[in-house]
Amino acid sequence: MLHSDISKIISGCKRIVIEQEKKLYDRHFRLSNFSETYLCLLSMKNHIDLDFNSTEDGFRLRDVKNWLPDDLQNMSSRIIRRNSTMLLNSYYLRRDRLENRKAKNMIKKDQEGRNKNKFRHSYEDRGPKSFYTYSKSIYLLSLERLVLGITPRAIIYTILKNSGILERFLKICEYKKLLEIKRTEMNEMIKRVRTQTKTIGRIPESSFRTDKYMQEQDNLMGINRKKQLILIASEKANSLVHELDWRDRIYTRFFIAGGFIPSS
Repeated sequence: MLHSDISKIISGCKRIVIEQEKKLYDRHFRLSNFSETYLCLLSMKNHIDLDFNSTEDGFRLRDVKNWLPDDLQNMSSRIIRRNSTMLLNSYYLRRDRLENRKAKNMIKKDQEGRNKNKFRHSYEDRGPKSFYTYSKSIYLLSLERLVLGITPRAIIYTILKNSGILERFLKICEYKKLLEIKRTEMNEMIKRVRTQTKTIGRIPESSFRTDKYMQEQDNLMGINRKKQLILIASEKANSLVHELDWRDRIYTRFFIAGGFIPSS
């Protein structure tokens, strides 16, 4: 069973890289904007990844807003619900219904024969009033245990590194970053960095320097050919694949994502 799970992750990671390469390196590809909805989703996933480690660790949707960075505090409940539904449909989360105290009291009174007629119709037809608690799915928890285990992780890491998949994955990440820097205005990038400090942890806000960013952006503005950007990304990826620790969080997320790709 363990062997088949490892094989599934490796196969899924390869498919992610192949599909991303087809899309990214196409001459008609354009990097989409980071919407607040997408940043909200990243923030939710990041908080769930870090703070909920069992099916017993649950949260309610009204708790989500407390996790969000200041720049996303205007996020509507509708968007939070939509993101939660997407995570449910992808088997990232599970949802359980908990009856509230009022509903339990209504049932108790019905069982005791008091106010029987008043409560029977509403309860039997509509069900008890309830709220939902969300937690990591059992499948996600099993994937996390697998990719964080020393032996299976070593196998996954070694196979993907020796086959060149890890370097190709890092090249995709670096290429996206170059496109993002080239096409994102300073004010928008500052806002994104503040958000990502709490979401995907890409750039700590304290280390973000506007002068350095503008210089890098100016350098990239002089590069008009996609092949040149891809070459820069390739050189950076070749360096990173040797520098990054095999336990790095970027690999953890990549391996888990591979486990969610359906087998062909």
